[in-house]
Amino acid sequence: MEWKKVDRPPSPEFEQFQKDGLWLREHYPELKEQYPDHLVAVYQGKVVGASRDGTALLDDMEANGLPIGHIYFFYINGNDYPRVLGSSVHWPAVNRN
Repeated sequence: MEWKKVDRPPSPEFEQFQKDGLWLREHYPELKEQYPDHLVAVYQGKVVGASRDGTALLDDMEANGLPIGHIYFFYINGNDYPRVLGSSVHWPAVNRN
């Protein structure tokens, strides 16, 4: 594999996505208590939605005008570590035609 040099800094959206991931790590114990077995959406350092139904959560995010492709989605397993799903843009479980 050959590495390519990136000649521009990361976008502000990517930097925020990374910050949201770090925020998740810092707040995971309390989120696990609040949202066991839920798909949780974090945007700009706060929980913007949580549901056991991923489609309903996406619909709610869209209805509230949030940028779906920039939201950090993760599943909190009640007994395990989170399963990070990342951006909904790459979420194959939901067909958003």
